[in-house]
Formats: sequence, C-alpha cells, structure tokens
Amino acid sequence: MYAIVSQGGHQYRVSPGDRLLVDRLEAEVGTVVALEPVLVMQGDGGAATLGSPVVDGARVAAVVVAHRNG
Repeated sequence: MYAIVSQGGHQYRVSPGDRLLVDRLEAEVGTVVALEPVLVMQGDGGAATLGSPVVDGARVAAVVVAHRNG
C-alpha cells in the first residue's frame, strides 16, 4: 500500500510506517496532520488509482514527531 502526496512543492511516496522530512509544516509535535493532495493511491495487491489531477476524498494522516532547525 502506498500513496504519492504533494507537500511544500515536493512529491513524496509514502507507505504506512514511513518517516518523512518535509519543509514548512507548521504544527506542534504530536499533532496529527493531513498530507494532501493525494496524487496516486495503491492498495494491497490492487491497481493504482491515478488522480486527475488528485484522488478525490483521499488523504494521508501523519504525526509530527520533531522539528529541525536550520
């Protein structure tokens, strides 16, 4: 299972349990945020769902674990 999301001008391929380093995410540590828009989504063993331009109703939930300085 994976999704491709657009965040801060970059595209990321994410799967459950992945850790991402994203730019300019203003949320407190421990907060659950939605990474949107989802451009592509693929479930376990299924065909990929391509958005045109985005997959309607899809979003990726992520927990902010830390902030980097610099």
